[in-house]
Amino acid sequence: MITKIIGFFIFFVALSAFAQSEPSDEGDPLDDPLNDSSPVASSGGYLSSFENKYPTEPGRARNGWMPVVSFILPGFDQIIQGQYGAGFTYAGYGLFGLSLSSSVRDKATTPGQADISSRNNVKRQILLGDQMYEMAGAMSAFQSYHSIIDVYRKSGTGYTFITNDDTSLDLILAPLHFQFLTKVTTWLPLAGLLAGVLAVQHNPMAANYLDATDAGYLSAFSVQAGVAEESLLRGAFMPSLRQWWGSDFWSNTTQATAFAALHISSQNPVPLPQLALGWYLGWLTQRNGYSIRESIFIHAWWDVIAFTATYLDQSNYDRATNIYMPVVDARF
Repeated sequence: MITKIIGFFIFFVALSAFAQSEPSDEGDPLDDPLNDSSPVASSGGYLSSFENKYPTEPGRARNGWMPVVSFILPGFDQIIQGQYGAGFTYAGYGLFGLSLSSSVRDKATTPGQADISSRNNVKRQILLGDQMYEMAGAMSAFQSYHSIIDVYRKSGTGYTFITNDDTSLDLILAPLHFQFLTKVTTWLPLAGLLAGVLAVQHNPMAANYLDATDAGYLSAFSVQAGVAEESLLRGAFMPSLRQWWGSDFWSNTTQATAFAALHISSQNPVPLPQLALGWYLGWLTQRNGYSIRESIFIHAWWDVIAFTATYLDQSNYDRATNIYMPVVDARF
């Protein structure tokens, strides 16, 4: 958990500099005006506080360090900018997650990060609580970052390659948009993973029991991992690199390498699956006008399938293949 936060913090230090830099020459002019299509329509009030647009002086450039601060202190930028609904939602969710994990941390029988495959409720609570804090920070940082670059986009001086600007509410709801399954770019990787799960299943007839608690826990973990990691890496880090370098290929390759590096562990010293999947999700994000909703859907349901396999076939644990997406020790 700490390693992951440090890694993301370094990324945001980098992107904060990019957000404050002079825009580069855009190599791909748009045929159509910017399309800020969002499936979540705002009718003012609470929902409007989640928009990627500062309510006061929206055309004024902001400090590029605010996403970094908002990642560590969820809701910080939104509260000081008057987006109180979103700000207090992020802050409350993050504080609830920290209280959830800290209330039982001293009861953990073994030190270190909890394991996704564990059925120990104390370890589950620690891992899920920490992840809630991380997701709150990711959502707050994502909104802060996209509010900052909104100034560049609307003036036509930078980031015009982002033609579909997601809000944080769009990202949270993305795992429930099952219409993505009609797209070959969505169902093909998920079908490939499912086929792999069935191929390596050690003894399907002797599968462990998966109860409602297991299902709810792994679903909550998978959705939060998909939303948080996609919003940070493909939703913020990659666009910053694209703006700075002017290259889709190198910005995608760099973020995929960073994503893979975050998954290095003693069990997974060469995270090639994460590199390949990170690159594919980056390519898909670019193909979708830098909307990450489809990537979140794939990421979340990929984890649901992979974690379900881990629960059902513990006998494969020692000879597992590391194809998980979040930075946890979960594999099949």
